[in-house]
Amino acid sequence: MYLQLCFSAHAQVFSVESFLESILSNHPAVLAARAETQAARFEVVGAWQQMLPELQATTAKPTNRDPKQVTQPKSTLAVEQKLWAGNKLTATVEAAEMAEKSAQAKLNEAKLNIALVAVEALQAFRSAVERLRVNEQTTLRLSRFESLMARRVEAEVSAPIDATLVRSRMLQAQVDQSNAQTAKRVAISRLEQLNLGGPAVAWESLNAQSLGGAINVPLPLDEKQAWDALQSRIDAHPSVVRYSADAQVARARQDVLSADRFPVVYARLERNRYDNTGFSTQDGVTVGYVGMRFTPGAGYASYSQAVAAAERAQSAQQQAESSRREITNQLRQDLEEWRSATARLVDYRSAVKNAALVSESYERQFIVGRLSWQQTLDAVREHGQVSMSLADTEASLWAASYRLRLRSGDYDLLAQGDAR
Repeated sequence: MYLQLCFSAHAQVFSVESFLESILSNHPAVLAARAETQAARFEVVGAWQQMLPELQATTAKPTNRDPKQVTQPKSTLAVEQKLWAGNKLTATVEAAEMAEKSAQAKLNEAKLNIALVAVEALQAFRSAVERLRVNEQTTLRLSRFESLMARRVEAEVSAPIDATLVRSRMLQAQVDQSNAQTAKRVAISRLEQLNLGGPAVAWESLNAQSLGGAINVPLPLDEKQAWDALQSRIDAHPSVVRYSADAQVARARQDVLSADRFPVVYARLERNRYDNTGFSTQDGVTVGYVGMRFTPGAGYASYSQAVAAAERAQSAQQQAESSRREITNQLRQDLEEWRSATARLVDYRSAVKNAALVSESYERQFIVGRLSWQQTLDAVREHGQVSMSLADTEASLWAASYRLRLRSGDYDLLAQGDAR
């Protein structure tokens, strides 16, 4: 109890939301995805600008030295406006807009994946520090037992093997302590790598209470209703949105390529200036006309490219369906883990309380000679194991609640860091 109070008293104030915001504001994967989103937005502007009139300016120096034979214009200034392009311009705009939607979904997907990795690392950290706390309490109690048994062996009240037994249990506790310390260092290393470029965090001063309890998951109590509520949010998952948008991009690009099979009708206004002094039009002439241009490409390649775009659209649609199934499986696992951890938590808390009472009772009964030394140490070990199981369950419930909120899109962490 004294150790637990000391841990709580010296716990650093820590906000999981602020920590995730720091990661999402500085992680290279998020910054790269954000740059791609910005590029996609400019491509949308460029697609719309293709509908505006096109300005052309050309100049040439004829190689023929005889001015009487020069009939080519020396310079041309023209304005051309496409009147009909077989739906190519609108399809280009649609492709750009869908590409922007895909890029935004990819940004959200990167944020989600990094946030999930951070939650996993925080879960490992939380579990490790709680295991360390339990091991410290167990080691402290075994140290007291070791001193007690040393006196009893010296007084020839107990056999020397009893002192060997308690030392063996001390070594086991030290191994558990070393494993928990290693797990803590690994978790801190992962968290620091994720938070490179962000404010430093004094991880050694944090404990489980610093991370807070499990956040509220607003799901119905009925399991079927809860699952139906989660399934209704799958289509809004960034991965599903991204692949669905990619399929729409491919279909729009198919329309763009298919439009090359048709001619382009355009209106053109141009002014030509000639270099021949014998021409009456040497000072320039302005001409306006409506024309038609047909460029299907070498070997009618636009048709093959359109077929390829249709296949890519089909592939992206299948990827969206595959992603939908994978997310369904992940949500099912998170829901089951959250419900299971919630149920186990009550049982483990009761088990820890009962194991503490049994351990104290066995110690008193050993002193009066009613129970053996091994039974007493077994009760101490059982109390420690149940306490560590409780720590793991609390960490599991904590992480499951964050994963459910993140994967279901019901948590606003994905919007963090967008202002930078």
